Amino acid sequence: MTTTGELQFTPSVNVTVLPIDNDVAAVQLSSSYLSVTEGGAYDSYTVVLASDPIADATVSIFNTTQAYTSASELTFTSTDWNVPQTVQVHAFDDLRSENVFAGFHAGGVIEHTVYSVDMHYDSSLQCVNVTSWDNVAHQHCAPPPRFEKFSDSSLLTANFEHGTAKSR
Repeated sequence: MTTTGELQFTPSVNVTVLPIDNDVAAVQLSSSYLSVTEGGAYDSYTVVLASDPIADATVSIFNTTQAYTSASELTFTSTDWNVPQTVQVHAFDDLRSENVFAGFHAGGVIEHTVYSVDMHYDSSLQCVNVTSWDNVAHQHCAPPPRFEKFSDSSLLTANFEHGTAKSR
């Protein structure tokens, strides 16, 4: 047996070393729920890979009908796979009141699909749920007028919530 420093070597003994790879190919999102306001406040999240891809990995981002993102694709390489990339989410300002839903409504789901030659990263799917707050004041409709006909057939009175109109 030969000793070198603290390591000991035994001649004529073959040792097989098998590396254990515990890296998981996954897309990591910093948030799975966001809140945005039409025509106002936006929210953001970051996207990063969980491990070094063998080949470039492209994350495609699919917008919803109520929200849109600052990017439609993010590309990660073997040198920047662990550097978070930021995505901003904005609400579409549709000028229509959705306050009948207590001022907020489902902004939809933003889907992320990964494409790569690296089979471990191909077709991974992650989602972000978005709540959208409305910036349009709810318009209350006035109740329909009540018409009253008096004995004098030439006089018709319409009573509105905010006043009375008379006609002759």
